[in-house]
Amino acid sequence: MAEKHITLHQVSKSYKTKAGWNHVLSDISFRIHPNDKLGILGRNGAGKSTLLRLIGGSELPSHGYIERTMSVSWPVGFNGHLQSSLSGRTNTKFCARI
Repeated sequence: MAEKHITLHQVSKSYKTKAGWNHVLSDISFRIHPNDKLGILGRNGAGKSTLLRLIGGSELPSHGYIERTMSVSWPVGFNGHLQSSLSGRTNTKFCARI
């Protein structure tokens, strides 16, 4: 049986804007195994949401590829999965109940 994982292979993501290309992620590579924990921190515009959409499969990378041999347990690729009116702790408890 093959090892379960989600692997990003040299993933980059760019968006075309009026001012030119906005390079959000550049050459990202890592592997997530079952039971791994991943924290994503960064300032506004750092690419956190883009990375989650890529992992969740709701967006495709501009370069590189993502290999998934396991499922994503929460629809992280979609906006609106967290309630802005709740604290991070309360959002986490809510998501865990689902």
